[in-house]
Order: sequence, then C-alpha cells, then structure tokens
Amino acid sequence: HRLATPHLVFEQLSLGTRYPVAVAMAYLRDVVNPEVRQAVSDRLTRIRTDTVVNATMVASYLRDHPGTIMPTVRNSERVDLVVWQLIQGKVAVLVDGDPFVLWVPTTLCDFYRTSEDYTTPWYNATFIRGIRWIAWGFGLYLPAVYIALTEVNPDLVPPPLVILTAGSHTGLPFTPIVEVLVMVLIIEILREAALRLPKPLATTIGTVGAIVVGTAVVKAGFV
Repeated sequence: HRLATPHLVFEQLSLGTRYPVAVAMAYLRDVVNPEVRQAVSDRLTRIRTDTVVNATMVASYLRDHPGTIMPTVRNSERVDLVVWQLIQGKVAVLVDGDPFVLWVPTTLCDFYRTSEDYTTPWYNATFIRGIRWIAWGFGLYLPAVYIALTEVNPDLVPPPLVILTAGSHTGLPFTPIVEVLVMVLIIEILREAALRLPKPLATTIGTVGAIVVGTAVVKAGFV
C-alpha cells in the first residue's frame, strides 16, 4: 500500500443484521483527531440495517445533518487522493466490494483542492485554485445580483445598461426571477443527463445540449 507506516490503523467491523458486510475504518493514529475518530466509530456501530450495498449508503449515516445542502462526506476511488486525506488527519471508511472510499470530515475548501495542486508549481496551483473560487462566487451570487439589480434596485444600474436590459425584456412572458429559475433548471437537467449517459456522450451532451437548448429557449422568447 501507499502508506508504509506503523501508524496506519484499520478497524474492521461488520454492518448488516441479515446480510453482514465487512466495513473498515482507516486513519493515521499520530495525526487523526481522537474525537473525530471516536465519532465516526460511534456512528458506524449505531447503523442498523439489513445490509450495506455500497459506500454511499454508509455516508448517509455519517452526515451531521442529513438535510444540509453542503455534503459533509466525500468519496473517491483514487488511491493517491485517499492517502492524501489520511495524511491530513481524515478518517477513511472502506466497504467490502465497493471501489469508492469515504472520508470525513469534509470542509468547503476540500472541494476546491485537488491532489494535483501539490504536484505543480505554487503559482500555477494558486492561479487555478483562485479560478475555482471565482467561478464558485459567480455561480452563487451572480443570479441573485442580476435579480436584485433588475427587479429591486434598477437605479443602481447605469442608465445605458438599464435601457438595454429593459429592451431585452420587452415582450417576454416571465419575470427575471422565473428566467433565472428556468436557466438553473435547464443546467441541472443537462448536468444530470451528462452524468447518466455513457462517458463518450457526456461531453457532447454537455456542450451541444447547452447550445441547442439555450438557443431554443431564447428564440422561443422565454428568456
């Protein structure tokens, strides 16, 4: 294995009352937070189910708040990524027969860092990571800013831009709020289609689908 150290510990247990499945908890005892390790162990032992089908099923029991929109458990089938998370003090959970490995805890920053960031020059990794955060900010705030400026505070927009925006909305049956919701829904449909289709078609669907559907929506006068 990648971590040839005596500090690497595997704690094995069996989950499932009718069809038991072997589950292992891995961590580095010299860097892991004992409270986190104990919390993960307690939640695993409290699982009561007939069997465990995959790691995703176990993840639902490890989340702090099942209803949260931000995932608190991540998974990957890449060995180098899991090893890096163990070195960072995370706790990994392995399920027999599933190539994906879970690790906890997960923070927002973990979703914008990759293992490649640490194998490239610092300036390149910093630039790419900055692009990720900027894109996250645009995706999170730009629709809200657009609605706020066009619907609530149009006086904050420069007059030439107000005239242009007002002209583009002439004859449209929906308000900017509905337009944004429709576009978000279309993007989510395309993303879901790209995930479910075979990999060779995923890129084509994501690119061509966005162009075709976007053009059709605009020509139909919905946005």
